[in-house]
Amino acid sequence: MSQQGSNSLAIGGVAFAAFILGLPMFVVMFAGGGSGEDECVPPEAQNGDAAAPVQTVSVDPESVPGSVAGWQSGQLENAAVIIQAGADMGLSGRDQAIAVMTAMGESSLENIDYGDDIHGVTNPDGSLTSSIGLFQQQKWWGTASERMDPYQSAQIFYEVLETVDGRNHMAPTMAAHEVQRNAVANHYQKHWDDAVQVTTALADAPIQYDESTDSGSNIERASSNEGAAQCPGGGEQANYAGDISDDGWAFPTEGNSITSVFGMREHPVMEDVCRLHAGIDLDGDEGDPLYAAYDGTVTNISWDESGGWMMFVDMADNAGQLRYMHIHESGGSPNTFYEVGDQVEAGDNIAELGNTGISSGPHLHFEVHDADGPTNPIPVLEDAGFELHEESFARDLIVESC
Repeated sequence: MSQQGSNSLAIGGVAFAAFILGLPMFVVMFAGGGSGEDECVPPEAQNGDAAAPVQTVSVDPESVPGSVAGWQSGQLENAAVIIQAGADMGLSGRDQAIAVMTAMGESSLENIDYGDDIHGVTNPDGSLTSSIGLFQQQKWWGTASERMDPYQSAQIFYEVLETVDGRNHMAPTMAAHEVQRNAVANHYQKHWDDAVQVTTALADAPIQYDESTDSGSNIERASSNEGAAQCPGGGEQANYAGDISDDGWAFPTEGNSITSVFGMREHPVMEDVCRLHAGIDLDGDEGDPLYAAYDGTVTNISWDESGGWMMFVDMADNAGQLRYMHIHESGGSPNTFYEVGDQVEAGDNIAELGNTGISSGPHLHFEVHDADGPTNPIPVLEDAGFELHEESFARDLIVESC
């Protein structure tokens, strides 16, 4: 599996013709979802695998073009095998495009027979990588012959993709990252537009999905800001995972529900304590991913009696500092995926949402600091284009002064 980027050497697709020319037609399943018919999805469906409506299309495998979006015939033959495997498993066109995107990011759609160690990249424990094939799968994914077979390696990828909760509500790059666990969560995003073009061209039919994107970004929006569904008793459904704004911001959690706002506040747990609530609380479940809201450097991971496990990220260009509190823990250690000194990019999965420290329940306490200290994160996120839902009780404990 690639740790940083794609490897684009060697020859791919050699065995494709013998495999596929014996088949008269194959069927590709395409997911709907771009029709504008936003629905209020129950919480259990949001976290599950509820798929969008499916469109079935047939395609002639002998009509693989010589070039699509700069990808050449051998690479397109490998993409066609990936699509074939997904169709045979009954997966949607969106899932198939995610698989094509992932192979683009891992191997440039070349069936390469060496791992990342050739570029000096090793596993976290220092051992050499064993990643091979279209998806750069390491030895624990299967035998060498399985990983070097384009069809079987695609099946292996899809089998894990199917287990990703809520993948139909994630940006494609985040769904791919949940399978591949690349060192950079947004590594695949630059290939999404090409993956859609290639999958559409090979199937000779469009993939239907939400086409609203941030200008200059090729990450699919997990939900549109406009016309979002109003759900009984709960405001708007939103999942901004993977979206990057024009000015480089990402949303720090999967949901946009604010349970406590910035300001002087009577503490919800500690009696007779009134002090500045220096950030906002974003609702979620323990183990939910937390994302770097801006490019920067991890400068602190520590325990605080009140904030629990915390991570601080100094923003690039001296733009300030981001603070994440109440991070989830396992075995007494914080579930963080970067260390002090590591560089992070907006949208990277840096930690897990938790309930550590003095906390009223699982949530992210999120702070934005500038040169003058903590500032209200709400206008910062809204200026970046993210729509927030404030719960009715979010201001109940706010006071003018203590």
